[in-house]
Amino acid sequence: MKQAKDKAKLKRTNTFLNREYFKIVVLSNTKEQSFEFSKFFTGTEHPNRGVFYQPYAKTQLVVFPRYASKLDHQATTVAVEALLIYIESEEDFNICKDILHRYGQVPIRIVISDFDASALADSIGALWHKKPEENSGLQDYINELDQEEFKKIKAVFEDHDKDNGGTIDSEELKSIALDMGFDPNDENFNKSIYALDLNQDGDISLNEFIMWWKIGRQNQFALPKIYDLYHSTQDIISNLIDMKYYKEEIDRLQEEEKNNSISTQRILFRSPGIYRLKTFVEFSVAVGPLKRQEMAVEFLSKFTKNVNSAKANWVSILIPLNPKQKKMDTNRGKLLLDEFKENCLNWGEQKMGTAFINFFRHLLVFETTNNENSVILAIRLKLDVEELVKSALQHVIFIFSHLQNKTSSTWMKMKAHSNLDLYDAVNKDLSLKDFFETSELIVEGSTFSEQLKAFYYSLKEEHKEKLSFLQFLCKPENVDLELECKLDDFFSGKDSWINYSLKGFGLFLDFLKSNLSKELLGAADNVEVALNCFDIFARFKLYTQSTFSENVNIEKNL
Repeated sequence: MKQAKDKAKLKRTNTFLNREYFKIVVLSNTKEQSFEFSKFFTGTEHPNRGVFYQPYAKTQLVVFPRYASKLDHQATTVAVEALLIYIESEEDFNICKDILHRYGQVPIRIVISDFDASALADSIGALWHKKPEENSGLQDYINELDQEEFKKIKAVFEDHDKDNGGTIDSEELKSIALDMGFDPNDENFNKSIYALDLNQDGDISLNEFIMWWKIGRQNQFALPKIYDLYHSTQDIISNLIDMKYYKEEIDRLQEEEKNNSISTQRILFRSPGIYRLKTFVEFSVAVGPLKRQEMAVEFLSKFTKNVNSAKANWVSILIPLNPKQKKMDTNRGKLLLDEFKENCLNWGEQKMGTAFINFFRHLLVFETTNNENSVILAIRLKLDVEELVKSALQHVIFIFSHLQNKTSSTWMKMKAHSNLDLYDAVNKDLSLKDFFETSELIVEGSTFSEQLKAFYYSLKEEHKEKLSFLQFLCKPENVDLELECKLDDFFSGKDSWINYSLKGFGLFLDFLKSNLSKELLGAADNVEVALNCFDIFARFKLYTQSTFSENVNIEKNL
């Protein structure tokens, strides 16, 4: 099946790793030169987040303006198809020449100028093209060069595909790499091979070979990080769940056609009295495209009218600034959030090592923005590694894929508004039960009950009690309750999840206090973290008085 599938894809004519993106870097001496040529080349007046887009044929051009004084600006891609060096003088060329090593493996390199710079281009092994009066001819020229690059890659592949089966093996890839000056015994190179062959069938298709040719050569860390992600995920899954049993249960349910029973639950628990709200915690999760997009739109609408990214993959941290106090300008907040991002990366490197930092810096894009009353840190996967990351997470995606269908999703929401300050409760080593007993607690959700039961009973014994709250969604079915009682009347058992310590919240609060500036915490209304990735959405929102110490207490009648 794999060979037949890949042979069908041999009709491709370009090297694009993602058919939607034809990616080009425009390098100039100054920002003005780079942006002006990018505007001319794409015919687009305004960039989107510093990147120019233009539809082209069946794809779209994605142009990244770069200039000598700002090379550390993040690219939203690991590999690019071409490098255009736009110069207005020989001095411009000499400045750009000194930094070309950053783009050493980009296959198509063209010097663009109004004067004859063919000799300068020859000196760096590049082509020269006179700046045209219209952009379309230059776009078509680059497209033709990319098609020639594809033919070159395909020819190398076919030379080593001795049986014309549409694949090569890892030893043949090592031979190709050796011929090109790479060390086939290097650890990163071997991890790259494993990242391309995550199904471990020993075969590498033409499409996988193109991924190595472009991503593996242009960024030596990217593919090894995919490999590390795959194995880290495998370790977590194997420690969490009996995957064989889960698959057997899913197969049984499908054979018995027990895959459409949906259970919807809602429980509202209140503790009596009037109190001053010191903490609120909200958590929501959705598995399935419809509910995922609905929750993502709800989250995005808090800070933007453009909710098109509800279908995209991202993680966002939203910090609303307290509108009553107006203690901080959001531009100042954005600078402090940038500082928080760097603190997080440094913290990750200290706690988890350089592998952590390499994954984040080489595969992710960070962007801080602000509006009138919020600051936002958005984290996205680079364009050309999304499918590889999805492949690395294949077992996680398999589990969740059986908790949804085309029209329904598994979802859960939890809100807790408490009279206890969460940080104080952590320091007193209180439990979830202690916290909830002075709260209004609302839990609601919906799921395919039989599939969720299959997941729950596939958990390793040591994890079943920790995740016993999942049973709320499917046992009993279709509950709608409002309670005013002691939690002991509803939850029982010394080992119930309700008796767990609040220390996990304490770690998160300590992390915020250590890495987010006191100035920003003091001006913030709360903090909200959302993940939207591969048909999964999760959101966590937190306010607690002692952390967001400058904010006003809220009185609430339960």
